[in-house]
Amino acid sequence: MDSILKPGDIVRGRWTGNRFIVKAIIEVNTKWELYKVQALPTGLFFALKVSGFIPDLSYEFKIIRDLNKKENIRQTGLIPQVYILDDFLLAKRHYRFYVMDVPCGERLCSLLPFLREREMGWLFYQLSSFLHKLQSAGWEFTNLHPASIFVDSGQAKLVVVDFTELQPCKNLARLENEQTRWLLNYDSGKDGLKQDTSLETAKTQIVVNAVGIFSFLLFLGSIIYTYF
Repeated sequence: MDSILKPGDIVRGRWTGNRFIVKAIIEVNTKWELYKVQALPTGLFFALKVSGFIPDLSYEFKIIRDLNKKENIRQTGLIPQVYILDDFLLAKRHYRFYVMDVPCGERLCSLLPFLREREMGWLFYQLSSFLHKLQSAGWEFTNLHPASIFVDSGQAKLVVVDFTELQPCKNLARLENEQTRWLLNYDSGKDGLKQDTSLETAKTQIVVNAVGIFSFLLFLGSIIYTYF
């Protein structure tokens, strides 16, 4: 697949005027591309995420910025810092981009065949904890692929670089929008909700029980599909 940019290309933001020279291609797929760039004239290195799907990238930038304001999610270290949202014109076509920290390590999809059992353990622990915190905040991934996750084995650290498929939890939205009394008075059964439970308790139980495992299973399924 041909990339939008090549090493040596210079990107100039239409609105901010910031300039970046492309140093390396990190990831290319059908929806977005990730490059290692050097800011001019400061010489600082960043990652540039570029896409022709302008609304998607704008939506993702806002989500990442808002999630970084939540201390418990930011402290996981799995969310990159984002700095600038802008666009540029190339061959009469508009592309949107945002600037973020350069992800350290390698893509998870490249490392999976070589990870030992203990490494797989801490990897899935970090991911499941991260997904749980996202869902407790009302968000879930509809798709999370190993190519979107970078692993720094030396620091035992992960970072997710794609949030375009992060959406509000449907079950939580239903509860907040409808405020249905039957849900709060539902007799304990398959959903595990107790009678006369509080609204906040009901929210937590719905997110954890009904939605909490969904993103993790989806991620695990993508690994099985890719490698087995």
